[in-house]
Amino acid sequence: MTFTCTVKNIGTGTLAGAATLQDPSGMFSLVGASNYNLTRHQTAEIQVRFAPIDTGDFAATLTFIAGENSPITVTLRGVGVDPHKRIGILGCAPAPGRRSVSWADVLAILATLAACLVAGGAYRRRAAR
Repeated sequence: MTFTCTVKNIGTGTLAGAATLQDPSGMFSLVGASNYNLTRHQTAEIQVRFAPIDTGDFAATLTFIAGENSPITVTLRGVGVDPHKRIGILGCAPAPGRRSVSWADVLAILATLAACLVAGGAYRRRAAR
């Protein structure tokens, strides 16, 4: 996933600078040029890619160095997830290597839910007495 940050020179002179990235995890990276030399009202785009190869929470710091207000830092955060994570409902989940549950699994889930609803209704009737 790539994100674009826009740097704009709102001053009257030339704004020369660079974006740097501190990322101990290595999951974020700068794409393309990170240096800029902008005249008045000119913009530059700095692209950052987040491409996790592992699951978990990741953070990096993007720093813009230029002008009298530098440095300006931005904290980047991303979450790496397993694209093939299996989810089970009431003990039914796709078998490894399969992308979906079978119709038998769906029927088992529905039967279990129906049994829970019937049992819950019987419990409420007994508790009301």
